[in-house]
Amino acid sequence: MILKEVKSLCHISSMAVVLSLPGFDDRLSDEEAATLATFLRQAWCNKVGAVSSADVADLRDKEVANQADIAQSPICTPSRARLPMARSMSCL
Repeated sequence: MILKEVKSLCHISSMAVVLSLPGFDDRLSDEEAATLATFLRQAWCNKVGAVSSADVADLRDKEVANQADIAQSPICTPSRARLPMARSMSCL
C-alpha cells in the first residue's frame, strides 16, 4: 500500500464514497520505502521484524513481472466494478 495507489469504498451517511491513498513508488527509494514500512509495521508496540531495502526491491521486481504477465494474458478483460464509473481488471 505504500508503493501503489489504493482505493477503498467507504459509506458515509448512506453515501458511497471512494477514498484514495496515493502510491509513492515513483517518489521513494527502496531504502526510504523500507524505513517507512518498518516504522508502520512496528508502530503501536507490534513486535515484527524490519523491512529491508532488498525486500522492497524484490517486491518492485515482482510487480513489474506480474504487470507484464497480466498485459500478455488473453483471458484478462476489463470489467465494471460495483462502483459507478470505476473500472477494474478481471483475470481468471
